Amino acid sequence: MQATLLSVSIAIILALLAALVGPHFVDWSQYRSTFEAEATRLTGMPVRVTGAIDARLLPTPSLLLKDVEAGTGTDAPHVRARELSIEFGLGPLLRAHWRASELRLLGPELHVGLDRDGAIDWPKNAADLAPDQLSIDRFVIEGGRMVLTDAGSGGRLVLDRLSFAGEFRSLLGPAKGEGSFEAGGQSYRYALAAGRLEDEAVKLHVEVDPGDRPWTAEADGVVHFANQAPEFEGALKLARPVGVVDAAGHGVALVPWRANGHVKITAANALFDKAEFQYGPDERAIRLSGAANLKFGQDPRYDAVLSGRQLDVDALLGLPQSARRLPLAAVQELAELFTGPLKLPIPGRVGIGIDSVTLAGSPLRDVRGDLTSDAKGWDLEHFEFRAPGFTSARVSGRLGFADQGVSFHGPASIEASDPKALLAWLEGRSAAAHGPAGLLRASGELALGSDRIAIDRLKAEVDRKEFGGRLVYVYPLYRQPARLELELKAAELDLDELAVLAPAILAGSKPDFPGELLLSADIDRAILAGEILIVALAALGPIASRLGWGDRATVFYRFLSLNVAAVVGLWLWLRGRVPVTWEPSGL
Repeated sequence: MQATLLSVSIAIILALLAALVGPHFVDWSQYRSTFEAEATRLTGMPVRVTGAIDARLLPTPSLLLKDVEAGTGTDAPHVRARELSIEFGLGPLLRAHWRASELRLLGPELHVGLDRDGAIDWPKNAADLAPDQLSIDRFVIEGGRMVLTDAGSGGRLVLDRLSFAGEFRSLLGPAKGEGSFEAGGQSYRYALAAGRLEDEAVKLHVEVDPGDRPWTAEADGVVHFANQAPEFEGALKLARPVGVVDAAGHGVALVPWRANGHVKITAANALFDKAEFQYGPDERAIRLSGAANLKFGQDPRYDAVLSGRQLDVDALLGLPQSARRLPLAAVQELAELFTGPLKLPIPGRVGIGIDSVTLAGSPLRDVRGDLTSDAKGWDLEHFEFRAPGFTSARVSGRLGFADQGVSFHGPASIEASDPKALLAWLEGRSAAAHGPAGLLRASGELALGSDRIAIDRLKAEVDRKEFGGRLVYVYPLYRQPARLELELKAAELDLDELAVLAPAILAGSKPDFPGELLLSADIDRAILAGEILIVALAALGPIASRLGWGDRATVFYRFLSLNVAAVVGLWLWLRGRVPVTWEPSGL
């Protein structure tokens, strides 16, 4: 009896040794066609194995395939992997259930596309493996690549360095995992969780976090597969935190923002509605609502509408007390704040309607506009608002972005029934400013850039007195001084009123004194310091003067950044008290 038991034990030990050692001496490549045929039957698409093959029974059943291809795409196989390794659970395998304790793909390349009807371009052959027969406890992808194509638009997106680690309860789900990829030179981290596919629909939750960009995206909804055309419907959230830590470990403060709403995405377009946008921290944020339609295809574009009731720009900017009540300073800060977010990669159109915007302590009402954009900037088809002093302002033109900063060029007009109240707001005063009491109208071609401010074809009316001309102020650059070009033409010009208007409009800015002046005037009668000057300035022609304090200078004052001192200096010169170098023309 003991001899029999000993013989059985020896036989079992030899069998185990054979199972452990034997596979090392088996040339599995001679069974290549068998492996390929079985894999083709299970997956439902042709499978080819061109590399080495290895198999084990103990300690756990495992299979290793190298250089695997599956499917027959137009330009390349649907799936290709440098290495595929699987470890199976022995117990489930004996019960005819394929349970992989680990499935690992090294260097896979996956090609997925949409045809012209928006359906997934994937083999439709039926697989013999029932989806619920296979579960994966740990599914790992390393060094992968995914190529996404759209036949309708000709678009192509490549995800490089794709990695994933997760689990699949069955091929129909549920599943979850996380990983990373690179697209367009940018790294992204992601996490996803999918429910079970039932009735051609599956619940899906996805989070995407760019590795070195301070924003996150989160989508939660249902993916429908009607006729193999995927459609997503659910909630979309985009957000940027209040601060991040850079590569050196230093904290970087940011202006937080978040946007959320309902979205429906198909192969043709993405429709956002019930959208809400918040820019800035909760206690001083501006909030907008709206809707947008993003069209895909060969010529992608968007159409959006934004609306708001009350926006407090002063609270958002948080300017120091010295500049808080100066509109120009607030507008300059606002332009710098939104230069980055306003750059959009595809063209489109935005309609804006805001009831009230608090700027420099006063409300701008009925802010309305239609804007179109492209990769280089924005076109203001029309933009209008109502300002203090019963003022109506309208502007249109081109708003561009460059490395040097923001630029604008286009027609602008303004009409104020109470110019004193308007000037008080521009100067940051609480009480009415000194200035014209009658109607104020002005229009012209406005140009703003990193190097100059210009108003061409200026037409203005102050208290029924009309004048026109041109104004150009060029900022100093390197060793070149600031330059001022001024052309005035009027039958009667009140220089006292002009001396009030100019500094009020530029309140909050600090232009340097011009080192070069070009003045051309055609004025029949001028009023200065309450006196009527019966002079024909047109006879003087253009006056060109180099302003400075050198030994040879003949000018003993500066033409001071469009303030009262400039008018006083001009008045003294007119009365013959200050010499100036000028070149007569047409005398």
